[in-house]
Amino acid sequence: MAISRRDVLLGSAGAVGAATFSFPKPAIAQSEPIKIGWLAAMTGPSSAPTIGFNRGVIFAVDAINSAGGVKGRKIEVVTRDTQGDPTKAVNANAGIDQPGQGPRDLGPVNSGEALATTPIMARAKMPDIHPCVVESLIDTTKFPNAFRMAPSNSQWDDASATTASTSSR
Repeated sequence: MAISRRDVLLGSAGAVGAATFSFPKPAIAQSEPIKIGWLAAMTGPSSAPTIGFNRGVIFAVDAINSAGGVKGRKIEVVTRDTQGDPTKAVNANAGIDQPGQGPRDLGPVNSGEALATTPIMARAKMPDIHPCVVESLIDTTKFPNAFRMAPSNSQWDDASATTASTSSR
């Protein structure tokens, strides 16, 4: 099963849209932008897929803002380059949450970083949307606010096994 650029773009747009859903948050001025943290390996060895995801994120945010934002409020993406390093992802995540903004987060893009950040975001009750495939990241009991927008390892494996068994006949 091939994943097209359109699938990535639509998934990113859906993720940004889902991140803007109403969550309990402190009262803030209704004219201030909605800040969404975007933990992204923009440089380093895992940057190739992130650059594509980033295009989707920027496209989705621009489309939402052009349509008037969310309930009249614009979305502002706060990007932090994690360089694919779990320690940098944890440190970058700590710098994204702005007092009074209501925390939201998108990413990180790779599973190694997500393994480090997902428990932290769960304790902070932060929504956590990422494209990682590691099964343990989407344990609804441990991480109720974590959402994966990509197939899991077992879903990839099942699809590959099915394709291999039908194509060898």
